Amino acid sequence: MDYEISEGNVFSKPKVELHVHLDGCARYETLYELATKKNLYIPGSGTFEDLKKNCIIREPESLAAFLKPYKFYNPYYAGDLEAIERLAYEFCEDSKRCNVIYSEVRYSPHKLVGFASCDKYGLQGLLDVTSQVVKGLKRGERDFGVKCKSILSGCSWLPHSIPDILKVCENFTNDVVGIDLLSLAQGNEEAPNNPDLISFFAEAKRRGYGTTIHAGEVSGPAGIKRAVELYQSHRVGHGYHVVQDEKFYKECLRNRVHFECCPWSSFLTAAVPFETKRHPIKQLADDGANFSINSDDTTLTGYPLDSDYSLVSSWGVTEKQLEQTNLNAARSCFLPEDEKKDLIKRLMEAYG
Repeated sequence: MDYEISEGNVFSKPKVELHVHLDGCARYETLYELATKKNLYIPGSGTFEDLKKNCIIREPESLAAFLKPYKFYNPYYAGDLEAIERLAYEFCEDSKRCNVIYSEVRYSPHKLVGFASCDKYGLQGLLDVTSQVVKGLKRGERDFGVKCKSILSGCSWLPHSIPDILKVCENFTNDVVGIDLLSLAQGNEEAPNNPDLISFFAEAKRRGYGTTIHAGEVSGPAGIKRAVELYQSHRVGHGYHVVQDEKFYKECLRNRVHFECCPWSSFLTAAVPFETKRHPIKQLADDGANFSINSDDTTLTGYPLDSDYSLVSSWGVTEKQLEQTNLNAARSCFLPEDEKKDLIKRLMEAYG
C-alpha cells in the first residue's frame, strides 16, 4: 500500500500518547536477537530482513490479519522477565525520539506470561511480568525523561482475566492507572453485553482506576455505544465508526467522550477503507471532538508516532488541531488530578 505523506517531522512539539501496545512496539532488532538466542522460529529464511518483512503489514485485509505477526513473535519474550523489562525500557527510549513526554502504555499480563502458561504460573506469574514492565518503565523514565504509566488489558474471551487484572492492580497502585478490554478480531463482539465483565469494570472504577475499551474498530457504532453506556467508559480505543450514528455521535461530542485514534493502523486493520475520501479522524478534528493521535502497534505498522502525525497532516489536520489533540490526551489521561494539571501546564507552555 502506497500513501504519499509529508517527509520529516511535521509536529516536533511535546506529545502525549494514550493508546499504544507495549509488545506491539518491540524493536525488530530486539525480536531478532531474542529469537536467534533461543533458536525460535523466524518466518522465511530466518534472516533479520525476513523477520522485519513478516512483522510489517502493508496491505489492509482485516484486524485478524493485522495481528497475525504476534503469533510467531510472542514466544520470543513471553515468560522471559529480562526480555520484558527490556521491551519496556526500549519503549521509553523510542517514545523520547518522538518527543512523547507522557505515555499510558497498555499490555496484557496474561499475554506476557504466555496464554498457555498462565495456569502453570497463576497470579504470581502475572505479578512478575507486570513488575518487570514497571521496572523497565521506571528505568526508562530516569534515563530518558519520559513518564510512563501502565494500563492492563483484559481479554473479553477470557472472562477470568479481568478479576486477575484487578488483583494485579492492587499490587501496583502507583504504576497502573487503568484497565482496558480487548476483543478477538473475529467471532467476539467489541464491548460485549456481559454482566460479569461490566461488573468488573464498575469495580475498577470504584477503586479509582481509569477504564478504556477497544470498540468501533472492527464493528460499527453499537460496540462504542455499549462501551460508553453499559461499561460507563469515557475513553474508547479507536472508535472511528462513531460518526456513522449521528445522534450518538452528537452525544459523545457533548459528553466529551475521548477517542484514542491510531491513523496508520486504522488503514492497515481495514477499520477505515484506504479509499475513504474523508477519514473519520478529520471529521473528529473539524467537529472539535475529544480525541488523540496514537501509534497503536509500531512493530506491525512499520511507522513511528511521528508518521501518524504526518499522515493526519496530509488530510488537512492543522498544527493547532494537533496541539489540541495533545491537550485532549492530557485532560483525558488517567493521572491523578495534580499530575494531570502539571502535564497540561507543561504542554501549554510549550505550545505558547
